[in-house]
Amino acid sequence: WGTISKDKHRLWLSRTQLKYAALYVVITSAVLIFLNLYAASTTRNLIFRSKQTSLEDKVRLAASALAESQTLQEDRARQVMEQMGSLNATRVLVTDGAGLVIYDTMDSAQGQYAVLPEVVQALEGNDVFYSHYADGSLESRAATPVLYANTLVGAVYLMEYDTDQGGLIFALQFNIFWISLVLECALI
Repeated sequence: WGTISKDKHRLWLSRTQLKYAALYVVITSAVLIFLNLYAASTTRNLIFRSKQTSLEDKVRLAASALAESQTLQEDRARQVMEQMGSLNATRVLVTDGAGLVIYDTMDSAQGQYAVLPEVVQALEGNDVFYSHYADGSLESRAATPVLYANTLVGAVYLMEYDTDQGGLIFALQFNIFWISLVLECALI
């Protein structure tokens, strides 16, 4: 008399189903993690590129306005920068060809030599942009040389500390994470 136990057969099916369910969870988790990271990275890069374009345009505009004389002087730099308005920057520095700060919106570096890496690179003839996101804020810096008849006469440096854009990056990352987590739980 041989009988086949239905319990053994069901146990085998449940183990197979468990394996498929685990595989499904692993695959969907991997896909959601990838999509989460990709969306966050893409958004962050778009915001960085937008900020880069904006700051580079502002710093070039200031440099071209200052490039009307053979030497940069404090009075002329102040006059030009006041005519341009605030440029919506947290800080603006203008240096002469040797790196001496002749204009500073914070007045803390006036008359001192600028040793900021962006200013040093701009005084070497390079356009510079740097951006860093941390703790819900985005700090961006740009610098460019001021040229008169292809001769370096100084540099312009702008720095923006932007909590609005930083908050947007943080909110998007946070929302994407929670949406992914809820979708994963719903799929299980």
